[in-house]
Amino acid sequence: MDISILRMGRCHVTCERSTIVAAFDARVGDFKIHNAQVREDHTDGRLFISFPGRKTSGVSLAYGETRDALINAAASAYKELP
Repeated sequence: MDISILRMGRCHVTCERSTIVAAFDARVGDFKIHNAQVREDHTDGRLFISFPGRKTSGVSLAYGETRDALINAAASAYKELP
């Protein structure tokens, strides 16, 4: 799977169940994803990603190899931020 994180920037926005800790753009195969988010779960501190427009529209990766690879790529890029 060809995944590239094109942009990764820190932010801090506290939400009801998680905190947005970074925003990023990624290229996943033929797709380009803009303004996805790395979030930290309030209950256990795990990192996960969310996609823009998840509630109204957009692409959803609920499961699978592509989703797992994108989560790993985004978490690695986030950990490399200064």
